[in-house]
Amino acid sequence: AYVVTGITKVATSGLGGWIQGSANYPVQLRKTNLQAGFSRADVSTAAGSGLESWLVAHPAAGQAMLGTGLVLELGAFLALLGRPWSFTYGLLLIAFHAMNSVFMNLNFRWHNQCLFIFLIMPPLIAAGRRVLGRK
Repeated sequence: AYVVTGITKVATSGLGGWIQGSANYPVQLRKTNLQAGFSRADVSTAAGSGLESWLVAHPAAGQAMLGTGLVLELGAFLALLGRPWSFTYGLLLIAFHAMNSVFMNLNFRWHNQCLFIFLIMPPLIAAGRRVLGRK
């Protein structure tokens, strides 16, 4: 699913267009939060997160963060290259979801649990069996 998402982003706007347009994403998120807050007459929720405000002020940082996410999505097949790759990629994707959770106020609990079960646990179990001398 990650690779398909990355390919879709590149196919719809081109690699350069997506990365260039990603500088405006924090502003779009701010507008969405303001609209949601004002529609509920709850201005306190309209402010957004501190990270969102910082990214609006520093668009190049937002481009770097979103560009890193695109690279992770396009390279997700690397997790199939073996246990070390699986473990490392699982940790990177969990960190990616944690960043998105803070930035977009989304819940990636189930995604992270699946990543832990399928990408992180097998290498840990294999390493534990090696340490204990079991095959």
